[in-house]
Formats: sequence, C-alpha cells, structure tokens
Amino acid sequence: MSLTRRHFVTAFLALAAACADSPTEPGQLHELPAITARLVLPPGTTPASFGLVIDSISLIVEQLDSTFCDCTPVVDTIFADTTIAWPAAQESLQLRVQIPEAPPAGHVIFVYLSYYSGGVVMFQGSTLVDFRRGDIRVPEIRMYYFGPGYLSDDVQLFPGDTAMAPGDTLQFVATAFQLALPLDTAYISWRVSDSTKAKIDHLGRLTLRPGALGSTFNVLAGIPNGVMSSSRVSVPNVVTALQKVSGDSQSVPVGQRTPKSLTVRAVDAAGKPVPGARIQFFPTVVSPVDVPDSVVFTDAQGLARSGPIPIILGASTVRARLTGTTQTVDFTVTGANGASAPILFASDSGASGWQLHRADSLGLGRVVLGYLGSYGLEWTSPRWNPGRTRVAYTSYNNVTTNFDLRLTTAIGDTTATLVSDTYGSGARFSPAGKILAFACGNLASDFSGYVCTYNGADGTLTSLNGAGNGTGRTEVSAVVPGRPNGPIAFAWRPDASTRIAFVRDTASADSLSSWQTSRIYQTNADGTALTALSPKVMDLGNGPLQIHNTMDWSPDGSTIAFSATDTSFNYGYTASLYLLDVASGAVRRLTTPAAGWIGDRHPHFSPDGQRILFYRTYYGGSDYFVVRATGGSPSRITWAGNTWGGGDPYYLGGDWAPDGRSVAVAAPNGLGGLAAYRIPLDTDSQADYLLRRVLVGTAGITGLRDMAVSWGP
Repeated sequence: MSLTRRHFVTAFLALAAACADSPTEPGQLHELPAITARLVLPPGTTPASFGLVIDSISLIVEQLDSTFCDCTPVVDTIFADTTIAWPAAQESLQLRVQIPEAPPAGHVIFVYLSYYSGGVVMFQGSTLVDFRRGDIRVPEIRMYYFGPGYLSDDVQLFPGDTAMAPGDTLQFVATAFQLALPLDTAYISWRVSDSTKAKIDHLGRLTLRPGALGSTFNVLAGIPNGVMSSSRVSVPNVVTALQKVSGDSQSVPVGQRTPKSLTVRAVDAAGKPVPGARIQFFPTVVSPVDVPDSVVFTDAQGLARSGPIPIILGASTVRARLTGTTQTVDFTVTGANGASAPILFASDSGASGWQLHRADSLGLGRVVLGYLGSYGLEWTSPRWNPGRTRVAYTSYNNVTTNFDLRLTTAIGDTTATLVSDTYGSGARFSPAGKILAFACGNLASDFSGYVCTYNGADGTLTSLNGAGNGTGRTEVSAVVPGRPNGPIAFAWRPDASTRIAFVRDTASADSLSSWQTSRIYQTNADGTALTALSPKVMDLGNGPLQIHNTMDWSPDGSTIAFSATDTSFNYGYTASLYLLDVASGAVRRLTTPAAGWIGDRHPHFSPDGQRILFYRTYYGGSDYFVVRATGGSPSRITWAGNTWGGGDPYYLGGDWAPDGRSVAVAAPNGLGGLAAYRIPLDTDSQADYLLRRVLVGTAGITGLRDMAVSWGP
C-alpha cells in the first residue's frame, strides 16, 4: 500500500459499502491499494499557510463487527496500527498492509488516518474499504483539522477596517475564540484579496506595493477549520478638506437615537470626492455614551455617515475627523427629557432599609414614597392611579407578618393601610381611579389566585385605614360556580364600565380532557353580571390551555393578552402568549418559544396597543422582548442572557413609557444584583443595550436590588 500526500482544498463525498457476497477468496491475503488523503482547508491555503509541518502519520486498519446489536459496532480484528515519520521532502510513503480475507456478513473494514506535527494530531479522517468483484478500493480520505483550536467559532482581527498611506507597514493580530473565550493557541493563515496592491507575511505584517494608492482590499485571517475574518484596508488619495453635509443641530429625547446620520464629504485639492478615506465620529467630551459605527470609510461619492447616535441630556458636540490628521468637522446634537412621567420601583439599596421610590426617566428627582417591611420586596408591585396623584403598593408587616396593601400620595407624605387582614398585591386602579382591584388571599397565610376589589380608593387617605378589610372588599372571583381557584391574572376593561376580567381554573381535570383548564370571565366591580369571555375549554388543537401569571387588556378594549401552556407543547411546561378577541371569543397563538424552557410570560400592551412587552426564559437565559400584536418575530429589548440569576417577571415588573418609545424593567446590573433601567426599544446587541440603558433605580452597586418596576397606571 502506498500513501500519497495531497494538499487539495476541493472536497467531494465518496461513499462505499462492503458487499455481503464478497468476490474475494477466503483465506487469501489481499493487499490494500494506494490511499489518497485530501486535506479540507480554507480556499487557497495549504498546511504551510498556517505554519504547519506534517512530520508523522498514524494508520489504523481494523475490522468492525455489527452483528451483536444495532448499536455501535465493536472491533474484532486489527490489521494495522502504526505511527511512522514522514520526512517533508517525501511526497509519498510505502506501507505494506494485508487483509487476510474479505469481511464476512455484518462486518466492515475501516481505515483511520491521522497527521501529526510535533507529536500533536492535526488532521484526521477515515473511510470504509470497498470490496468489489475482483477488486479492493479505498476511497479518498477527507482529512479534517483536529489540532489546537479546531472548535474555534470566531476569529477577531486587530486593527479592524483601517486606512494606510503609501510606504506604510501595518501589523495585524488575529485571535481565535471558542464560545466567546479567547484561545491561547491557534494556527493562523494570512493573505490579501489583491496581491498586486499589498503583501502580508506569516506574522501578519502588511506592506503596500507600488501602485496601491487609491485602492481598497481586504486582509484575511483564518484558522484551519475554515473560520475566517477580514479587515478592510483602503489607501485613499490625499484628502485636503472635510465638508459638513447633513445631520447638524438635531434634538432628540434622551436615550433615543438621532433619526439622521451625521454626514461629511472628503475632497482632494481639486474639490473632487475621495473614496476610501477613514473618518472617525466621536463625542468631544467624556460621557456615558459612545458613537456607534464610529469609524467609517467614505464611499464612491466621498461621503461618510455616522450610525444613529444615542443621546444624553443637554447639548453635545460630535466631531468627525480624518484619522491621522487634524482635519475635523463638528456637529451639535441635543438630548431632551422626552418621557417625564415618574417611574416607580422598590429597592433594598437605601441606608434605612427597603424603600419604595419614584424617579424620573433619567433616574433624577428620586423621592422615597414609603419604607417597606424586611421581607418580600418582590411583592411590592406599585401602581399609579390614572391621575398619578396616588400610588397603591404592598409592604410586609413585620409585626403581623401580613402583606398589607397600602395607598400613598405622589410624594409619600400621607399613607393609609387599606387591607391588613389578608394578603394583597398586584393592585390596579380602575380607569376612573375610584376602584382598586388586587390579588387577595382568604387567610393571612394564604396568597392564592383570588381577585378582590375595593370601591372608594379615591377617598381621603386618612379615612381609608382598614377600609378594605373583611366585608369592605368584594371577592369578585368567588362568583364563578365550580371554579374556586385560578392564577393571579386580572385586567380592567379600558373604559368607564368598571368591568374587570379575571381567570378561573377547573377544580380538577375538565370533563373534556385530562388537563386542568382555564377560562376568562368578566364581572362588574361588585361581582355582578358575570359573563364568560372565552370558550369553556380553550384548545387550538394542541390540548386545553391553562393560564399562568398576569394578563392585560388592550387600550382599545378589543383584545386580552395572556400567557398559557397546553398539554402537547413540552408537556405543559413551556408557556406561550395568546390573544383573546373579546367580541368573538376567538383565541389565537401569538408566540412560539423554544420547548424545554419556561417560555413567555407577563404580557403588557404598549400605550397604542400595537405591541406587547413580555419576558422570555429560553436556552441560555432570560430577557424582555417586544412583539407586534399582529404577530411576527419578537425583538429582544434586554441582552442580559444568563445573568439574571432567576427571577419571576411578576416580581421584576416591566412597563411602557407613556410615549411608547422605551420600557422600564429591573435587569441585572453586572454587579450581582438587579437595577431599574429605562431601555429604548431598538437595542440591537448586548453592547448597544449596555451603552444606551439609563439607570433609573438606586441599585447601581454590588449585591443590591431594585425590583417591581412600574411606569403607568
């Protein structure tokens, strides 16, 4: 048998199988023919491109028996197992490997080949020996890279896109990554897309050739497994001036992006546009924001455009500069506080213990509205009344161990304990602000899915202490016969009717299925005029739905959004969002998260009713998303991934700005805790999210928490 060294890149698939009725004679010795190995490498490269020298090979030829079971075959005969040196000057090696007989039925013969460099395996491949009538063939073996860094999934180049001048040299550095972690060892190949304009050596040192002026080309770095990266290099003509074209004097709400790009034109001494010039956009003073797409190249018309710029409060100067020179152009952008309604949140970062706060959308003007008990910060669930003159919230009573429902003013100077004989949480004012609905427990030790109302929440605070105790409240959810339990999900109809929707579950398995089912009802605030809004069993063909967590009623009153599981989707474990058409009772599925995880919860309509904010738990973590009420792919708002450390959206909160252009949520602060942030809707990466989120809460330090974030009534 001879082994031939072939460093080709083009790969093809060759499949072979041993014939059951082998034509070879039992007992005869059959010598393996020549083996050809084809290296699978990036186009235009050889091992030498990566500085690799193959100095030895390992060859294994063995017979496998698969007659014992349908599982992995076992080795029953080894015909060859050898490792030998392969001198670099030698194109082929001669080895003698004999097979004593053709394999019997249920057996196959495999050839395994490995290439080594310095004792480390670099490439591996295998194939079946093909027995044909009067012939034995070994299909070409495709050799795949298995050396250091073979699992790399990214290569990053430094510098990135750049510009050079004739006579310059530039050192590039490439780093291979696996699952976002840099690798200590990786073999890198270097090349340029146009070798007539530049050359690059095996160390990544780039040198321009004569005639490179006015050209643009790419520097490419790759690793043997095929992962590559590139940087664009331009060698522009001489720029003598930068001209301001558009984008100056924009005014934008804080946290949003400029609607227009900042645009400059690079020209030469004759006033002609210069393509390929490298322009950097940057703020002239240190600030918590940066300019995305901060380094760009001029196009064929000599134009360079910044990306949309996140804005901070006040006027800022953004400068465009031709890199490597003093040529600049200045732009002015102004940030205004476009979402002034105060945000509510609970925090354990106060020096005096846990507190209920309000703050504006920049995290300024913080006011302590009340001091909370020493337990259950997550149940605070504060909420404004429609006029933003009063706040309902929950606080643990350290003496009675009850979760009391309280009311306070917009500045926290007067507080009343409305309910103290049962747990009360998740309070929501009716659209007129007179009636308060809340999740209530029948006993002080029972926080169940019961829904109560209190009529008179707009009364004088000093007269409301204990007013919601006992018969002072109405348990509206108790009016549904045969369905005593359900989730803490309810929502006011958004009009003056004082109708409230809530959910009840069957007491046990429904007669139509083996699944406990949910149904949505509505009553008046006093529990009268009960009607069902949804079918008795909501089943879209995958089993009956059971509702979890909260729900929300669209601003136009046409639709109710809720989170539910069904029997077939991950065995009732993964929740999706659904929409109920109030007029017809029709239900449709809005989201389909990946099975195997908790899924989508806590839906909340935007002020215009066009979008829904929700919290998704998926493989790798949790985040807030927004989806259009008409359907489509959700957009990720936070990019915190697996840094939440658990958390229920009921506890975290999450709400829309009054203008619908941003949201407020509690999210990981990077210091082991949670903080209240205002986040624009159009974040497109983790870097963009971290750059543009605005800290509203107080938990910007290690180990502390903000929770129960709320913005609207």
